[in-house]
Amino acid sequence: MPKKEDARITRSKRDLRSALVLLLRDNAFDKITVTEICRTATINKMTFYKYYQDKYMLLDDCIQVMAADVADKSIGEDRHEAFRRDPVGCLEKVIMSAYTNCYEQKEIIRSMIYGENMAILTIVRKCVERSVNELVECLGEVYTLAANPQDITAFLVGGLSGVFAKDLFSQDVTPRVLEKRCRRFLENLADSNLLVVGGFHKEQSAPANGRQPTVS
Repeated sequence: MPKKEDARITRSKRDLRSALVLLLRDNAFDKITVTEICRTATINKMTFYKYYQDKYMLLDDCIQVMAADVADKSIGEDRHEAFRRDPVGCLEKVIMSAYTNCYEQKEIIRSMIYGENMAILTIVRKCVERSVNELVECLGEVYTLAANPQDITAFLVGGLSGVFAKDLFSQDVTPRVLEKRCRRFLENLADSNLLVVGGFHKEQSAPANGRQPTVS
């Protein structure tokens, strides 16, 4: 069992993350210095360097916490029963939770960009990856997966990240617009054999065997 982090360390890291997010509201990431972060967090630089090698490591920590928050909000404790009742609805909930979280913080995400535009894809990918990992794990417990779970995860994460990164800063694409697209796409995907053997069929009870087919 991993050792629980000291409360003071947890609080210091939280304050440093909050300071960076606050600064990102008005400044591009590449313009922000460690000195400014520490001043905003009222934490000295010696403490900063005890936990983070540089501001990029702090940024990565911010993204990881954001991703964890998305996962916690998108899948509840009753997820297995929810998947049995409405697998398409659960898939949609996970996806839209990730996108809405990114959309609400899109100006901060835009400010995080310090290099090529591929950084957008990296940020969005981390925001959806944890949710999709848990989603595929649940599917494997409820349905017979149509492929290796790692392949399904890579397929979903790659596709979703690409769509999110493309649409995130579009003036024409809002969460409501994407939700309609998402539902239509998922219904088609659910009727195929790409995720689970035989597709999702509401008139049939989901096989709770969690068996994996042989994948060549």
